[in-house]
Amino acid sequence: MSIKKQKGVAEMISETLIILIVIAVVGIILAILTPAISTQQSIQRFETAQKNIQEIDSAIINVLGMPIDSVIEISISLNKQKLEVLTDENKVIISHIIKGDYFEEDIVQQIDSSKYNYKENNVVFSVLEYDNISFYRTLELENINQVRLYFKKKDKDVVEISEYEPATESE
Repeated sequence: MSIKKQKGVAEMISETLIILIVIAVVGIILAILTPAISTQQSIQRFETAQKNIQEIDSAIINVLGMPIDSVIEISISLNKQKLEVLTDENKVIISHIIKGDYFEEDIVQQIDSSKYNYKENNVVFSVLEYDNISFYRTLELENINQVRLYFKKKDKDVVEISEYEPATESE
């Protein structure tokens, strides 16, 4: 074998090794960064759910202090989240799939007398539950970037939550 051919083979081997090393480094970086990014996004969704639950709670309390047929409007983000209003349980639930281990399974995290969080089967639930307030109808919304919610006082302790603006008495 001539010297020129040996140099060509050595260069090819070194270039191949460099490419393999670059691919390995990129793979390692992606293997480390991807879960960290997913966990951070999940934590942000959890914080958004907490903020949304607080805004919903405030809207309910505020509208109940107003005359019957009064309406309050709020705007929230349900990006990769699900909102449920359960009339039979008097609950508002915001849930999302969790990435990472920042929230323990089957542990209830009580925030105050009406708000709590828990995780079940890699889904985190942020719950607003009332003993003395009823909801007029069920509602389910999912993965909406920005949604307007309307809170209408139907009776003394009854609130209707809707994504549609309620009709007024004159309509």
